[in-house]
Amino acid sequence: MLLLFLFHFLLYFSLFILSSPFYPLIWPDEVLFYSPASSFASSGVLATTVLDGLIEGMEHHTLWMPPVYMLFNSLILSLSNQESINLLRFASLFLGGFNALIIMFIGKKMNFSKNSIWFLGSLVLGDFLFWKISSTARMESICLMFALLSILFSFMKFRYSILITGMFAGLSFLSHPFGIVHSPIIAFNLWTQKRFDFKTLLFLGLGFLLPSSLWLAYILPEWNLFLLQFGAQLGRKKDLLFSVFTLVTKIKIIFSGFRFPYFKLLSFLFLLGMAIWEIKSIRKQTERLDSIKFNTFIFPLSYLLIVLLFLFLSSESWYVYYLVPPISFLIVYFYEKNSRIGKGFLFLILIYHLLGSVSFYYQNFIQYDLKKNTELFYQKISTAIRGKNRIYLQSLPDPYFYLKENYPEKRILEFIPGELPLPVEYAEETFLSQDAYIFYNQDLIHPYLKKYLLENENLFEKTIIDLPVPKGADYKLFALIYSKI
Repeated sequence: MLLLFLFHFLLYFSLFILSSPFYPLIWPDEVLFYSPASSFASSGVLATTVLDGLIEGMEHHTLWMPPVYMLFNSLILSLSNQESINLLRFASLFLGGFNALIIMFIGKKMNFSKNSIWFLGSLVLGDFLFWKISSTARMESICLMFALLSILFSFMKFRYSILITGMFAGLSFLSHPFGIVHSPIIAFNLWTQKRFDFKTLLFLGLGFLLPSSLWLAYILPEWNLFLLQFGAQLGRKKDLLFSVFTLVTKIKIIFSGFRFPYFKLLSFLFLLGMAIWEIKSIRKQTERLDSIKFNTFIFPLSYLLIVLLFLFLSSESWYVYYLVPPISFLIVYFYEKNSRIGKGFLFLILIYHLLGSVSFYYQNFIQYDLKKNTELFYQKISTAIRGKNRIYLQSLPDPYFYLKENYPEKRILEFIPGELPLPVEYAEETFLSQDAYIFYNQDLIHPYLKKYLLENENLFEKTIIDLPVPKGADYKLFALIYSKI
């Protein structure tokens, strides 16, 4: 089983070496989080320069997200003395690998056998979605790391374990607000251990406040700016929750990030079916169930259901990453029961993971040359905006790093989502002063900008770039470019 784990460990890092930075595609999010990190590393100011003139205050304060991930990236950039997105991606990948180790330690606390713990690590590292999101320069890896450390310490019983549990929960939240989802999971785990009382709650809260108070001290002097920036994000989440996505769309969002999503959906439903059957079996038992065995089942099940609930509320494909640990715990739990179904299911999932990784690499780097075509895509964009120095980007893949490396004189801004409830008056002058606009989806263009471009078509040269991609690929190499004549 150790060899199986080492194989998945090598596969996890090898896929990154073979495919990054061309896959995952460079996302605009990566630029938005890279910009303040780079600014802080060079000047000590947490400024998002790619949103300068689009969202008020971004040129000197970045308040629309908690700062831990951006500060972490800033540290990486400072220590390496490099301005490399691939370096930040590798740092995220490394944290993802560390997360697998923490999950294995949690498995040990759950009294899994040695072989089961190796299987647990293999399930996590072999999961294609886990690898894909860990390979992206976003905060999911660091947010999950602090959440998992918090869960791990909630199993421990030394003097300050509860305080440390709360501290890591606070750091998870300060990496991304979704980290708060793990607080009820931690509370439930402590409750099942009969350790959740007023004193525990007090120390959890104190631990949570220790890192949070530092962020509070940072935002208080700029409270109105915080309400504008962070409030816009909350407004966007509210709209996504209540008015944008149907239930079917939310299910598609959750499973679309996996390789072979229909198989993943079926396997997930099968896992839930096994969990329901297990609950019925437990209820039929006349003798009291061993509390350790019960917690080994009920903890990952509650963990899964809580994350799933918040996934339906948030409807962001990135957050599916947080499903990987509880799903892996449950699969290993059923393997530990020594049933043919549990063992067969685990090996089926391991084979599915391996086929997902192999088919991904074959499809994108052997059958199709993603590296060559992505570079061609960027070159075509460069040609289309030759001589244009003020660029507005809303592109996927995002050519920001390619353009900055090859054309450092260009001033490049990233898009603001049209659904952000921000007054357009602040961004109006910046919107209208750009020399070129690059989009990947007409439906997602900011309403004000779309109206401006339609009403002034005679002022722009329109270019469409559309390169072929493999059948069934989860990306497009498409750009719609408006260049001022």
